Amino acid sequence: MIDLARSSVPGADFRVVRLPSRPADALPRADAVVSTGHVLNYLDTLDDIAHALGGLARSVERGGILAIGLMTEEFPQRREAQTVHAKVADDWTIVTRFSHPAPGRFDREITVFRRVGEHWRRSDEHHRNLTFDAQEALRILRGHGIDAQQRPAFGEERLPEGLVVLTGTRRSGSQVT
Repeated sequence: MIDLARSSVPGADFRVVRLPSRPADALPRADAVVSTGHVLNYLDTLDDIAHALGGLARSVERGGILAIGLMTEEFPQRREAQTVHAKVADDWTIVTRFSHPAPGRFDREITVFRRVGEHWRRSDEHHRNLTFDAQEALRILRGHGIDAQQRPAFGEERLPEGLVVLTGTRRSGSQVT
């Protein structure tokens, strides 16, 4: 995605950075912060998610924008999240098994079969997510000077229920901390 962005805007400075792990860690200043695919929900604890939200908000320059995808508890509550999902194509197959082992936790076991020449190659992934309350996320962002709101998607296509987008701009008069 960064390579695509760089090819679209060759003069801009795009960076991939690691989320801060401690309050003393800081992200570089940015005119825009974008996180798709509910990345924050892969962190280990709710405190880690809250801290990352604060760090992302603090990195946004005055007048800068922020757009973050987030998984809420409504997502694993959806009926289809309790079923097995499979999709088969000519040269690949994906099977996803879902579990909701506890409130605030949503896991996926994903198996992919991919044709490589005459053979099939299998890969397995385990995705462990913690859900996070959108209103709490908005409170954190606003507390760090971001005029934040919840949206149903990044663009025109709506996300599944329980996946939300938080967008906002740093208030021009707010102190960047």
